[in-house]
Amino acid sequence: MPVLEELIEQPGHVKTSNADGTVSYQIKYFAKFDTAVTDAFAADLLAGFSKGDVLSFAPALTLQNWTTRETDTPEVWEFDCNYLSATYDGASPSDTIEIETFSWSETRETIVNNTAGDPMFPAIQDNEYWPGIRVIWNDANLDMSDYTIGGAVNNTARTVAGINVPKYCMKAGALEFRKVTDGVTESWQKILPLYFCFKKARGAGSGHIAGDVIGFQKEVVNNGFRVNDAGTLIPLIGDDGQELTQPVRLNAAGTGILAPADPDVTILVEPAELDDFSAFNLPTATPS
Repeated sequence: MPVLEELIEQPGHVKTSNADGTVSYQIKYFAKFDTAVTDAFAADLLAGFSKGDVLSFAPALTLQNWTTRETDTPEVWEFDCNYLSATYDGASPSDTIEIETFSWSETRETIVNNTAGDPMFPAIQDNEYWPGIRVIWNDANLDMSDYTIGGAVNNTARTVAGINVPKYCMKAGALEFRKVTDGVTESWQKILPLYFCFKKARGAGSGHIAGDVIGFQKEVVNNGFRVNDAGTLIPLIGDDGQELTQPVRLNAAGTGILAPADPDVTILVEPAELDDFSAFNLPTATPS
């Protein structure tokens, strides 16, 4: 009975990405036996080919079909093998980074002062529309601690995909992930939505003036029911001799009431969660 002496893998593999998300690999082998082999069935059996065999260097690929041919030498047979991957979400596990754009909106509350100089309640609400991008990249490892960035706002200025993003102007959404393969290598595709907000201050206060970009910081009109008198909070008394039941605008030091014609003094409140986004290798170059 013939014995397999050598199975030689030939160079020039052909890789094909299929419409259903699978990947095909065509590989040619030559099998050399010690004596002549009589037919293709025997050659398959002796060479060890059978449907479902796992490709040695790519476990995601299994042998689906092949063609067996005798060469001019009866001891040598040729095999054209087609290996196929399981169906995965189609994506390349390379280091390339993709960008997708989207838009989003938020409801913003604006405190409007009446003609007497007092804030009017309830606050006026309006919708504002802003851009966003999804950064899509691949990583060999899945680090579940990356989930903690959801909702965080940048605490340093960043350039992302050619966009100069000032401090407090970028918020992370919920990180998504899925396993991908090119038929040889498996990795994790990660998708991180980034929400941009270039909101501007409408008033002036400590460290900012009207028109400064404040992003996701909350702007609050400096108002209250009491003033600071040498470290003691003194209730404000209305014309009726009673303590105020509606807040009034205060000056920057909180020591007095603003005159009706004075511009608002506002306070900026930092977002509760901050991150420098350094762990995500975000692209800086403008997409080509």
